[in-house]
Amino acid sequence: MTLQVQVDDLNRAREFFGAVFGARPEFEPHEDFLEWRVGDSETWLHVVGVRGVVRPLMNRVRFRVDDIATASDALEALGTAVSTVTTLPSVVRWVDFSDPWGNQFGFFEDLASTGEVAGPGGSVHDESLFTTG
Repeated sequence: MTLQVQVDDLNRAREFFGAVFGARPEFEPHEDFLEWRVGDSETWLHVVGVRGVVRPLMNRVRFRVDDIATASDALEALGTAVSTVTTLPSVVRWVDFSDPWGNQFGFFEDLASTGEVAGPGGSVHDESLFTTG
């Protein structure tokens, strides 16, 4: 799977997404195209430099991280606003942020053990199941 986002400054994008993924692009096949592998699968983020108006990705995409505080700190060091952590106890916690071009992203950290059935059930719209802060 590939996900493509547009930017108008490839050098700034290299720095920003380098902080998101903690690494330089895995491939730079063209002067206006950067690629990062997401996780261990064949999922790739394609960052494309465009001339003119950037059309940002409006559906939020969250990347799995091992430590949400460390990942968030790396972005905040670049001046990126990161939301308060939201937690579904014993299941997951996440934060949201936007890149400098308005693309919507976030990080999530699994709290349930691998193979464990996550609870608590109920509805994703039941705010009493979530905590923030």
